[in-house]
Amino acid sequence: MLTLRLELEERFSGFCQIKTIKIEESRQYLKNPDDPLDGYKFIEKYVQVKGTQYRLTDIKLFSKKDNVWLEFERESNNKYDRNAIKLIGCSKGFFSISKYFLGYVPKEISEELVNKGLLEHTIPRLRRIWVPDEENDATIVFQIFLKDGYQDKYRCKYDSHH
Repeated sequence: MLTLRLELEERFSGFCQIKTIKIEESRQYLKNPDDPLDGYKFIEKYVQVKGTQYRLTDIKLFSKKDNVWLEFERESNNKYDRNAIKLIGCSKGFFSISKYFLGYVPKEISEELVNKGLLEHTIPRLRRIWVPDEENDATIVFQIFLKDGYQDKYRCKYDSHH
């Protein structure tokens, strides 16, 4: 979960007004994928990422990182699916955050989240990543949490065997 605290500091120097914004970031790297998230409920517990065979380089790099989390990124200009949602793997280093394009959210889920305006109220969380050395594919399973109060709008129950 991402928590941001903003502090606004105003300084006056003659006729100039200088505003400095400080951002404090704290993330929870949960070890147990069954741990709940405060203020959120599971809507999908086992979702398999689509298109991983095209993203193996990023997936292999991401799978070796520590302090990782997932983010959704809307791709409305996707020529195959106007509701497409990318799954982005993030890793925090000493000086920066690295981002890896891992694949796509399944079409049934992305359509529901986009069309009902739920995307900005969701959080994806990694459950499992498996990258066999000798194959040209990877398996990534993640969960989707929806902010309390929005669950009644979500109807899709994804079948992970698609």
